[in-house]
Amino acid sequence: MVNLTECGPYRRLMQALLVAIVLCGSACTPPRNLRKVELVSACMDSVRVRITGTVMLDGGCSGDRPLWALELRTDSGWVERVPFPGAQHLCGPGSWRWPKREVLIPLRDEVLHGLRATDHVLAPGMYRLVFMGSGGKRKATREFEL
Repeated sequence: MVNLTECGPYRRLMQALLVAIVLCGSACTPPRNLRKVELVSACMDSVRVRITGTVMLDGGCSGDRPLWALELRTDSGWVERVPFPGAQHLCGPGSWRWPKREVLIPLRDEVLHGLRATDHVLAPGMYRLVFMGSGGKRKATREFEL
């Protein structure tokens, strides 16, 4: 194993990086919590939410699609109707800190064309969206009717 701090041209670069890491400390790492998820509107087959805090993203190249699941309220409680994706893409960022960012979720496109629901049908009922913070903590919107 080569120690880059002892290799001529890399020595100053590595020293500068180490100093930056030490000076930065915990101030450089965003808080790993999803503070608030607010339902702004639910109209027909689209839902608009406002997200505050550090949210997990799908990792796609656009870099602005949060990970979410859709739950249906039943007599026995909330049932996951559209689950969280099993993995993230590797093209974009895995999480991002958003200060009150509004996001539109087109449920019809996501469910019918995205192949995320098991039977591709959303029965009428009361639903909520659940988002995942980068620390793994989940936050749900208030319920809405579809």
